[in-house]
Amino acid sequence: MTHLRKKHRIFRTASESSSASDDPSDLPQEAPLVKGPLVTSSSKTVIEDLALGFVITSNQPFSVFQNPFLRQLLSTLNPSRLADTFSSKKKLIHLAFDLWTSPNRLAILAQRLLGLREQHGAHTGLNIASTLAEIASDWEIVDRIGCLVSDNASNNDICGERLFRQIQPDLSVDDANDRRIRCYGHILNLVGRAFLYGEDFESFEQESQAYDAMNRIDDDLRHWRKRGPVGKLHNLVRWATIKEGEDGSGIFLSEQSTLELQLLLNNETRWNSTFLMIERALRKQANIQTFLARNLDEIDPQKRIPVEDHLEMEDWRLLTELKEVLEPLYHQTMRTQGWAKQGGHGALWEILAGMEYLLEKMEDWKTFFDAPATPAISYRHRQRRQLSPALQALPDHIRAEYTNQPPQQRYESLSDDSRVYFRLSVLNGWKKLNEYYTK
Repeated sequence: MTHLRKKHRIFRTASESSSASDDPSDLPQEAPLVKGPLVTSSSKTVIEDLALGFVITSNQPFSVFQNPFLRQLLSTLNPSRLADTFSSKKKLIHLAFDLWTSPNRLAILAQRLLGLREQHGAHTGLNIASTLAEIASDWEIVDRIGCLVSDNASNNDICGERLFRQIQPDLSVDDANDRRIRCYGHILNLVGRAFLYGEDFESFEQESQAYDAMNRIDDDLRHWRKRGPVGKLHNLVRWATIKEGEDGSGIFLSEQSTLELQLLLNNETRWNSTFLMIERALRKQANIQTFLARNLDEIDPQKRIPVEDHLEMEDWRLLTELKEVLEPLYHQTMRTQGWAKQGGHGALWEILAGMEYLLEKMEDWKTFFDAPATPAISYRHRQRRQLSPALQALPDHIRAEYTNQPPQQRYESLSDDSRVYFRLSVLNGWKKLNEYYTK
């Protein structure tokens, strides 16, 4: 043993034979601190990132930095006493998680990098909280959990309250709820779906899924057609991406070799997919109209698109306005993604300003369409309107991005029916956004 320790620097671990000697000289001793220049804050950030990468890629708990051998190694190198820095109890760890059902019908609960667990039993807040507590216990971070980020499902409200009350019994219900943060991207997705499909958007999507599962294509087409131009565009894209060019002839609306020209079909699981479908269709409007005109002469009825799904000019005008409302939601989703390392793309100020910005936009549209007989007055009122304090506090180069006003003339070109449709859509989106703004 002495030979191994002195010649090869191999030490016995505490888990070895209990009959072995407890001589403290068998354990590694931390090297004395090496005095030198202080590590800069930027270097410290790099060191901590590398340490986190080590923990993640090797699937180690954070307590690995308490290992005496690793501590001796770090103390010998001693760039900034990394072990003490990273294992500091002062650092809080904020958790984000999601729950979904895989194609094989297994319910999976995921926390980014820390765990991918099968969720047994009903998806209640109490069951989800128990799974999260197990993951936190495995990583030995129970006493370091700061906030919990998740989507807006009601069971996540119960989950947050239960988890924090379990790990910190002295917390009040209000304190526990304050540490439950709602996913901003999910809020934007809910606002967009309410704007497009109304308050019953979940029932609408479930009915469409049922038709699709039973292969009742005609029923599903009629179901989507009730949703106006968006539904007609959905049917058209669905038909075109499956049917076009099957015999090697005709007009191709999407080329496999040019991704930027392909038509996009919306779906419920991909955020902003309806905006992207509309945006791409507007770019290819001329191609689509030509295709529809030629398709009317198709002899084979199986290759003929139902006339009810043809897009008229009024449909295109309304799609343009729908895109105008959905576009800020898309840009907000993209802008708030990231780690905010440079002060943006994920920073809290972007979410606060973004909510104010979107409410201003929705209220402007709502006010404008509530008075269809006096659009000019509504437009002038919007121009004179004072910015909210949150928007006034933004730097000039950022404020311009949040205060652009839409043109008036396009709105006046809509028919009365389209204006009513658009007004109700805006009202639904505003209600959903205001609901989460006040939470």
